[in-house]
Amino acid sequence: MGTLTFTNETADGWQTAEFATPIQVVPGQTYVVSYYSPSGDYSFTGGYFAQTRTVGPLTAAAGNNGRYLYANGGGFPTGSWNSTNYFVDVLFRAGG
Repeated sequence: MGTLTFTNETADGWQTAEFATPIQVVPGQTYVVSYYSPSGDYSFTGGYFAQTRTVGPLTAAAGNNGRYLYANGGGFPTGSWNSTNYFVDVLFRAGG
Protein backbone atom coordinates (compact mmCIF):
# COMPACT_ATOMS: atom_id res chain seq x y z
CA MET A 1 0.00 0.00 0.00
CA GLY A 2 2.87 2.34 0.75
CA THR A 3 6.63 2.45 1.18
CA LEU A 4 8.89 5.18 2.49
CA THR A 5 12.50 5.70 3.45
CA PHE A 6 13.62 7.14 6.76
CA THR A 7 15.84 10.22 6.53
CA ASN A 8 17.79 12.19 9.14
CA GLU A 9 17.84 9.27 11.56
CA THR A 10 19.67 9.47 14.87
CA ALA A 11 21.75 6.77 16.54
CA ASP A 12 19.09 6.22 19.22
CA GLY A 13 15.62 7.29 20.21
CA TRP A 14 12.29 7.18 18.42
CA GLN A 15 12.43 7.57 14.65
CA THR A 16 9.48 8.97 12.69
CA ALA A 17 8.55 8.95 9.02
CA GLU A 18 5.31 10.03 7.36
CA PHE A 19 3.80 9.18 3.99
CA ALA A 20 3.46 12.15 1.61
CA THR A 21 -0.23 11.29 1.24
CA PRO A 22 -2.39 9.33 3.71
CA ILE A 23 -3.02 5.61 3.23
CA GLN A 24 -6.73 4.78 3.29
CA VAL A 25 -7.73 1.85 5.46
CA VAL A 26 -10.96 -0.16 5.50
CA PRO A 27 -12.66 -1.07 8.80
CA GLY A 28 -12.42 -4.77 9.61
CA GLN A 29 -9.36 -5.41 7.40
CA THR A 30 -6.00 -6.58 8.72
CA TYR A 31 -2.91 -4.48 7.93
CA VAL A 32 0.80 -5.08 8.55
CA VAL A 33 3.21 -2.24 9.36
CA SER A 34 6.91 -3.10 9.28
CA TYR A 35 10.40 -1.74 8.74
CA TYR A 36 13.63 -3.08 7.27
CA SER A 37 16.84 -2.82 9.26
CA PRO A 38 19.82 -3.77 7.08
CA SER A 39 22.12 -3.75 10.14
CA GLY A 40 19.82 -6.13 12.02
CA ASP A 41 19.17 -3.68 14.87
CA TYR A 42 15.69 -3.61 16.35
CA SER A 43 13.86 -3.22 19.66
CA PHE A 44 11.42 -5.79 20.99
CA THR A 45 9.38 -6.94 23.96
CA GLY A 46 8.36 -10.60 24.08
CA GLY A 47 4.83 -11.47 25.19
CA TYR A 48 3.45 -8.00 24.50
CA PHE A 49 0.68 -9.34 22.25
CA ALA A 50 -0.26 -12.15 24.62
CA GLN A 51 -3.48 -10.16 25.02
CA THR A 52 -5.41 -8.08 22.50
CA ARG A 53 -4.36 -4.41 22.43
CA THR A 54 -6.88 -1.71 21.50
CA VAL A 55 -6.10 1.99 21.20
CA GLY A 56 -8.92 4.15 19.88
CA PRO A 57 -10.37 2.54 16.75
CA LEU A 58 -7.33 0.27 16.13
CA THR A 59 -6.97 -3.26 17.51
CA ALA A 60 -3.96 -5.60 17.45
CA ALA A 61 -5.08 -9.17 17.98
CA ALA A 62 -3.52 -11.38 20.63
CA GLY A 63 -1.24 -14.28 19.75
CA ASN A 64 0.19 -14.60 16.25
CA ASN A 65 1.05 -10.91 16.00
CA GLY A 66 4.35 -9.02 15.93
CA ARG A 67 5.66 -10.12 12.52
CA TYR A 68 9.27 -10.36 11.35
CA LEU A 69 11.37 -11.57 8.43
CA TYR A 70 15.11 -12.25 8.40
CA ALA A 71 16.17 -11.78 4.76
CA ASN A 72 18.67 -9.71 2.81
CA GLY A 73 16.84 -6.89 1.06
CA GLY A 74 13.73 -7.19 3.22
CA GLY A 75 10.33 -8.51 2.21
CA PHE A 76 6.92 -9.12 3.68
CA PRO A 77 7.17 -10.20 7.35
CA THR A 78 5.57 -13.63 7.83
CA GLY A 79 7.18 -15.00 11.00
CA SER A 80 5.86 -14.53 14.51
CA TRP A 81 7.41 -15.59 17.82
CA ASN A 82 6.30 -15.25 21.42
CA SER A 83 3.67 -12.55 20.69
CA THR A 84 6.58 -10.11 20.35
CA ASN A 85 6.19 -6.34 19.86
CA TYR A 86 8.84 -4.90 17.50
CA PHE A 87 7.81 -1.27 18.14
CA VAL A 88 6.57 -0.21 14.73
CA ASP A 89 3.73 2.19 15.47
CA VAL A 90 1.07 3.81 13.36
CA LEU A 91 -0.21 7.35 13.47
CA PHE A 92 -3.91 7.01 12.72
CA ARG A 93 -6.18 9.94 11.91
CA ALA A 94 -9.87 9.29 11.28
CA GLY A 95 -11.10 10.89 8.08
CA GLY A 96 -13.90 13.42 8.06
